[in-house]
Amino acid sequence: MASRLRSRHSEGGGVGMMHVGSFFSIRAILPPRPPLLDQIQLFFFKKEAVEGRHYARDGRPAHYAKLFFSRKLFANFSRFSRRLIAHMRATASRILLLLLVVLVVAEEKSEPTARKKPGARSKRSQSRESAEQLVDSAFALHQAGNLLEAVQQYRQAIRALRSDGGSPAKTAHFMSLCAHNLAYLSAHELNDLSEARIWYAEATRVRPDYFEAYHNLGSALQDHGLFSEALDQFKLEHSLRPDMATPLIAMAACSHRLGDVDSAGTQASRAAALDPSSTSAFNGAGWFLHLAGRSRMSEEILKRGIRLHPTNAAMYFHRGKALSDLADTKGAIKMLKAAVQLEPTNSEAHLLLGMAYFTVGDSSM
Repeated sequence: MASRLRSRHSEGGGVGMMHVGSFFSIRAILPPRPPLLDQIQLFFFKKEAVEGRHYARDGRPAHYAKLFFSRKLFANFSRFSRRLIAHMRATASRILLLLLVVLVVAEEKSEPTARKKPGARSKRSQSRESAEQLVDSAFALHQAGNLLEAVQQYRQAIRALRSDGGSPAKTAHFMSLCAHNLAYLSAHELNDLSEARIWYAEATRVRPDYFEAYHNLGSALQDHGLFSEALDQFKLEHSLRPDMATPLIAMAACSHRLGDVDSAGTQASRAAALDPSSTSAFNGAGWFLHLAGRSRMSEEILKRGIRLHPTNAAMYFHRGKALSDLADTKGAIKMLKAAVQLEPTNSEAHLLLGMAYFTVGDSSM
């Protein structure tokens, strides 16, 4: 067959192979082939076509189809097929490995939160336990009287609570308590009103209904002579707890220090009506009403208070002053004597009682 091929190739003056230009010419008359086959032919035929250029004297492409089935070409094609198959297998393996990696990563990202919760819960629980331990330690130091150490511990507890991922309600509760206690210690132990204001504000920010924080901030402001600001805080407390007499009594004290004795008397009277068990409310109402020139109302309120609290020396004293203003000297003497008996160290009560005796002309005292 090789001899027949050579004899047929010799047409035109000798043995010749396909010219490189004949490949593209004959391609136009051959049936269409897949692009991959075109690439295979170009890969294997190019060398032979170039080397056989000097054999193709006439340049005719008549032997392209027969050259395609030559033995050498078949061997090259077989070798290329084996390489191609091996390459495709390796490529397929790499693709499968890549797909496996992609699937694993996707599974990790889309993993149900239930599988991740135990670890997250354990971290949050550890953080919460640490924060609660700091809070308990701060409370213990505070109760033991180690106030400076308690201040530092409260600050650490607040930092831990801010980064805690526990229940918002529980965190807010502990945060407000720590901030409140830290503010109280700053005001009364460290004498740092500015620091106290910061922590009281933090306590009320976390718990807007924390009326004790408003009251204690008002008391701190009152201790520093800032009665107008203190009055505002007591009013906020009263708006949260209108059923309590304590903010009304504090409001009355601030109003008195600001020179508004009428408001002070009214506020104290309302406090006494809200809480008949409060001796401070009765004493405040009687005293402020007396200062406001409303001695009759003062005497009536104190009379009711003495009926409820018969052993309170201050009520007898204040009622004795009110009766003295009302020109009831005998009634004033009776009240002042009771005040002296209940509180013998009350020098002002002794003085007023002596003046009352002098007024009635009784020197037996």
